[in-house]
Order: sequence, then C-alpha cells, then structure tokens
Amino acid sequence: MKKMTGKELAKDIGCSEQDLSKTFEDYNRYAKGEAKDPFGKKYYHNFPVEINDTFHVALMEPVLHFTMGGIEIDDQARCLNGDSKQPFDGLFVCGELAGGVHGANRLGGSSLLGCVVYGRVAGDSASKYLFQQVLNGGMSTAASRLGQVSLHIDPNQPGKVSVEWANGVGATDEPAISQQSQSSAAPVLSPKADSKDPAKVSAPSKKQEFKIPDQEYSLEEVAKHNKKEDLWIAVKGIVMNVTDWVDEHPGGPQALFSHMGKDASEEFEMLHDDEVIPKYAPGIVIGKVKEQEVTLQY
Repeated sequence: MKKMTGKELAKDIGCSEQDLSKTFEDYNRYAKGEAKDPFGKKYYHNFPVEINDTFHVALMEPVLHFTMGGIEIDDQARCLNGDSKQPFDGLFVCGELAGGVHGANRLGGSSLLGCVVYGRVAGDSASKYLFQQVLNGGMSTAASRLGQVSLHIDPNQPGKVSVEWANGVGATDEPAISQQSQSSAAPVLSPKADSKDPAKVSAPSKKQEFKIPDQEYSLEEVAKHNKKEDLWIAVKGIVMNVTDWVDEHPGGPQALFSHMGKDASEEFEMLHDDEVIPKYAPGIVIGKVKEQEVTLQY
C-alpha cells in the first residue's frame, strides 16, 4: 500500500496527468448520473475524485483462488444438466466445485463463505433426498420383509420354525426341548485366565506408554533437515522426523513442507490438541529440543 498524490499516481500508472484527470471527470459524471457508465456500474461511493486528492494505492496481483465458475447448481445445490438445465436425480454439488448461482456476479466461482453455506445446503438437500427414497420405498420393503418372515414362521403351524441357508437347503425344527443340547466349539476361558468365572474380566493389558527419547537436538541441527527427503520439525520442545510420515498427515504433505527444519509450535497449537502426537504418531518423535522445556501435554 502506497500513499501518493494524483500526479504521482499518474506517473506510477504510466499515463499523463491530463489522461488521469479526464478519467476522474468521466467517473464523477457517471456517479452523478449525468452519463451512463460504459461498464454498467450502478452504485458509487466516495466521489468526486480529483487529480489533487491524496490516494492510497495497492498493487493487485493475480493469485490462485477458487474454481472459476464451477458446476452450475440450483438453489438446492442440485447439479444441473448443461442442456436442459434440469437437475440430475440424486447429484449434489458443494465446496469449490459449486458455481452458477452464487458465482454469477463475480469473477471467482465461490468464496469461503459460499463454500460453507452451499455445503450446508447440499447436505440438507442430500439428506432430504435420501429420506424421501426411504419413505417412498418403505411400504414395499416392510411388506417384503414380512413376507420373508412368514415363510419361516407359519402361523398355521405353531411351534414349527423353518431355517434356510444361502444355498436353499433347509431344516425343520420340531419342538423337542428334551432333545436340545448345547456344546462349545472351543474353551470359553483362556487357560491363563485369572478366574474360572466367565463373568469376571481378566486384568486388562497395560496400555503402551508414550515416551520421549532422551536424545537432544539443537534447533540448528533441526534446521539442517529441511528437505522433503529429510524432514524434521520441532514442536513444543520435542523433535519429530516426519520424512516417511508426510503422506499420513491429515492436513496433507504441504502443511509439513512449509515448516521444514523449523519450530512449528505456534502453528501446531493453533490447529491441534497435544494428544494427537502420542495417539496417532508416537513413532516419529526422535528426541527433545536442547535447552527447551517440553511443553507437550500427554
């Protein structure tokens, strides 16, 4: 951001003062309604603009934003057919892929707010669609299941149950309680159980404790490991070798690549709970940061 006069602005743009002044005069006429803006602008603020004014100028650069345009959707986030503009049955669009409705008045297809809002709309629409499918097919499904039950439990023959396997072979069980028996295919209790009572649970196995190795590394040593094929990161007093773990990182490899050989304690604390390291990646911890207190809670 630069602060400059109108004359300095003309020089910075690369045009004459007369040309810039003429542009300002035309703009003021459009703002007052004396002429129509050739670009179709309708709403104006902070005018008139004069060549002798003081300007705060920002240099705009193109950057990667969201999907330009995106897939066209309706107000229920349903994907529209390109020819008929009719929604596809059961196909919904959300996130950066969505466009059309909220992308019509801007260059970019979607904003962060738009992604969140239309993500919720798509979720609601998809849920309603699935519930409707269940409701529409509910009666036939229930009747079909009841019919299957009636094949196995015949109300006209009380006490008789028919059981069928996948190959269609069946067996009939007549009520003969006196002939029933039960056998166990394997011992219920382990030979090493600490009780013969099945209701008693043996002592639970000890949970493997997370331990930080005593080896210490200076931040200068950590800084040497700053390549994708040799990647160390320090976090809250511990040192981690994440070289072979980058693909498992839920946030993606790029989030780790931006902190190669650095202390990322502040960034880690903003996004994670301390327990994620001992819980999900205890094997990547190789030691402690020299002359630093370990503040990781575990």
